[in-house]
Amino acid sequence: MIYSPQISWLPKLLKSAFLLLALGQLWSCTDAQDGANLTSHTPTMSTEDNALAGLHLASARLHAPAPGQPVSAGYFTLMNHGVEAVTLVGVESTQAKVQMHTTRTEGAGTSMRPLEKVTIEPDQQTVFRPGGHHLMIRDIDQAAFTSSYLSVELVFADDSRLPAALEIVPMGEWMQGSPVDHSMH
Repeated sequence: MIYSPQISWLPKLLKSAFLLLALGQLWSCTDAQDGANLTSHTPTMSTEDNALAGLHLASARLHAPAPGQPVSAGYFTLMNHGVEAVTLVGVESTQAKVQMHTTRTEGAGTSMRPLEKVTIEPDQQTVFRPGGHHLMIRDIDQAAFTSSYLSVELVFADDSRLPAALEIVPMGEWMQGSPVDHSMH
């Protein structure tokens, strides 16, 4: 590297830019201050729930079903900031029937198949999104629509459970936009 007095400020600028980028990443994992609910609120974990304490659920949402349809889809990003791998084996709700599915390309088309488990290694994430892993949600209780949230529990292989809520996004909104991208976590 050639040192020039004219660019002696460059290392300080790069350090400041890195710090701002790091702070931006941390801020994006918390609730936005403008009222947008991008992060699912979970209760405080005890030390017994060590593996769950490192989990962060973001952009948890349910696309409201089309009029007259009993089925819709749910999506989220589950990040594992912990030191142990966790295996998601299901999602349950007292307000609806929920199944984990995945979409696969087969020949000239695609098909949906039940998804039995997803393992998330430390410092990794899994994204449930259209065209990939997703939740199939049917027979949604009308009380969920009144509150705009579907209460769920993420169930893990060790029988631990993470309570969460999927924001119900009206059909007109989910057809026009896309959720916040957390792929850089």
